Amino acid sequence: MVTKNSLRESKYIFLIGHSSNQIVGSKLPSNKQVLSVLFFNLREVNLNLHQSATLVIQEAIIFWRKARIPTKTEQKCVTKLEDLYQEWRNLQKSEYRKSATQMEKNTQFVSKLDDLFDLSNANALDLMSNEEDRAFLIAQRQKGRTGSLLGIDQKTNKKEKTIEDRKQATNKRKDRARNEFEASSKTVELLSSSSSDECDDADNDAFVHEDIPGPSSKYFKPTRGYDDFVSEKLAIVLDKCKISDRNAVHLFIATAEALGNNVNELIVNRSSIRRSRIKYRKQRAEKIRRDYNLAKKTQLLYTGTENFFQI
Repeated sequence: MVTKNSLRESKYIFLIGHSSNQIVGSKLPSNKQVLSVLFFNLREVNLNLHQSATLVIQEAIIFWRKARIPTKTEQKCVTKLEDLYQEWRNLQKSEYRKSATQMEKNTQFVSKLDDLFDLSNANALDLMSNEEDRAFLIAQRQKGRTGSLLGIDQKTNKKEKTIEDRKQATNKRKDRARNEFEASSKTVELLSSSSSDECDDADNDAFVHEDIPGPSSKYFKPTRGYDDFVSEKLAIVLDKCKISDRNAVHLFIATAEALGNNVNELIVNRSSIRRSRIKYRKQRAEKIRRDYNLAKKTQLLYTGTENFFQI
C-alpha cells in the first residue's frame, strides 16, 4: 500500500532534498537550486540530461543578466552543470556505503550546495564598469552569498539606455552615410557611362583609332570612318536575329577584319547603327502602309466595276 509518506520519501533526492520546478529568490542561483530544478526536469518532465541542463541554465542566466554580470557561453554553463550532476551521481552510487571516506565526501558535497553556482565570465570583474555590480558578485561568491537583487536601478538603467540610444543613432548615421555614398557612387558610374554614350553620339560618333601609341602620345591621330555600310537588308537581319546595337558593333568589326577590310574606313559605332536601323524601320513601315492603301483602293475600284456591269 502506497501512503503519502512513502510517496514523499520516494521523491526525496539523495543529499539534495526535493526537486523544484523553478529557481526562486533574490540571490544568484546556488548549486542546490540548479540541481533541484535539474532533477525536476529529469524526473517529472522526463527530459534527458542535456535538455534538462540547458533549460536550467537558460533560467539561471536570467538572474545573472538582471544583476548585469557577464556570463560564460551557454554551452560552457551547461557543461558545468552536467559535471556537477555527474559528481552527485558518483556519490549516489555509494549511497549505502557508510565508510569514513564516503561520509566525508558526502559532507563536502553538502557543504557546497548553498554556494554560488558561478556562471560569470572569467574576466567579469574587469568587464564590469559599475562598482556596485562588481561588489555584489564578490559578495555572492562568499559563503552564505551575502547581498540580494533589488529592484531596477532607475538612474543606472536610464544612463545605460542613453548610451545604447546614442550607439543606435551613431550606427544609423553610419548606415545612412554608407547608403548615400553607395548611391552617389552608382550615380557617378551612370553619369560616366552616359557621358561615354554621348561622346559616341556626337557628330559622326565614335572614333576608330589606328594601331599607334596611346592617347597620351603626341602621335595619336584619331580618324573617322566614312563608309556607312548598313543596308536595309542588313538592318532587317539584325532585327530578325534580335541583335542589340552594341553587339552589332562587335559583330561588324570582327566580320570586317575577317574579310580583310579596313575598319578605320567604316562607320562602326552603336549610335550610327541605331540611327540606320530606325531609318530603315520607318521606311519599311511607310512602304507597308502605302502598299496596303494601294491594295485597298484597287479592291474598291474592282468591286465598283463589277457592280457596274451587273446593273
